[in-house]
Amino acid sequence: MNEHLISVLHDLRGALQCIGHKALTRTMIEYTGDIWRTCVGCDMAKGFKAAWDTMANAAHALAQDKGWWDEVLEEPGCPSAGGKHAYAPVASGALRLACSHCGEELSDLMSFALLWRRAIARNKGELLALVHSELSEALEALRRGNPPDDEVPSHTNVEVELADTLIRIADMARAYGWDVAGALEEKMAYNKSRARRHGKAF
Repeated sequence: MNEHLISVLHDLRGALQCIGHKALTRTMIEYTGDIWRTCVGCDMAKGFKAAWDTMANAAHALAQDKGWWDEVLEEPGCPSAGGKHAYAPVASGALRLACSHCGEELSDLMSFALLWRRAIARNKGELLALVHSELSEALEALRRGNPPDDEVPSHTNVEVELADTLIRIADMARAYGWDVAGALEEKMAYNKSRARRHGKAF
């Protein structure tokens, strides 16, 4: 049994439960439960990648459900979910899109067209600024002594704001097909080769 992987999944499950959105929590707990059962004994990198992709899928699905991507994701003709397709990349780093409701995949050309429309319809800088806003709220929570969160009192305010940060990152990464988990693994491997404190004072 890989103790490191167990720790990662345990922390992830705890973060999912503190999110405060019942639909997202239920979906993510279901998926991570599968990962928990199937990834024990596999190497840590594969387990983390699977857990991240699961979280990103669920975060993006909830953001779509709440209307944050309506103007660029929804297309008519889906046999479920009120008749509207909700397209997202089929996997991290993938350019091809598929409907998260019925599974219908678009051609490469149609996927590119929809991704382009999405790219110009939502401001990536604004999305990144919203990520930063969650970190700023975590800082303010520390300044207030890090009390229990108002919406999720079983966790501290900082914990919940950091969870919100991850949710925003996961949503954006899934929407644009960015392989954040893969980048994290490679960056951590690179950091092992760097000097103490990376050669900097702070």
